[in-house]
Amino acid sequence: MSRIVKIFILFCAVQNVAFGQPPTMPSTKQLPSDDASYQKEYARRILKDKLFGVYIPKDLNDAFLELDKKMDEKGKLKFQAMSEPEMLNKVLLHNWLKQNWGFELGSRISHQLKTDFGVTFPDDAVDFILLSYHRKLLGADLRSKELAEIYQQKRKKAWEERQKSAKVIEEKIKPKQ
Repeated sequence: MSRIVKIFILFCAVQNVAFGQPPTMPSTKQLPSDDASYQKEYARRILKDKLFGVYIPKDLNDAFLELDKKMDEKGKLKFQAMSEPEMLNKVLLHNWLKQNWGFELGSRISHQLKTDFGVTFPDDAVDFILLSYHRKLLGADLRSKELAEIYQQKRKKAWEERQKSAKVIEEKIKPKQ
């Protein structure tokens, strides 16, 4: 891994630890507790170009521009040289994007991936961006629709597996006498 990429990853990790999150960042106690509250917060967040002082890309191409700004040429070359599985194992970069670009509670970029590509799960959305960016750096076809289909099938399979192991709970209600 290039020294620049290591420094970038270390900087991202240290920035969050050393300076903490802004006081307005929601804690787990402040997260929406019901679907209506979540939907209201989601609708508010997807319109914002910044969340907690961090610029949120509006679409995949804007995400590429932001990643270009965050990596120097040496770092991009190292990132480009990685295989796709190796690149996806860069946990700090993955976690930084997931946290700072608002994938958990919704943001412009998460909403765009959801509506345009059907990629809804936060970890899948971050992987989708990283894989697409990696392919862009390689000059390869992004194959966005094909990639989106892979993530949709992954979620469908996970849902089906949960359904197979789910137990049906029956409740017998005794009539009032």
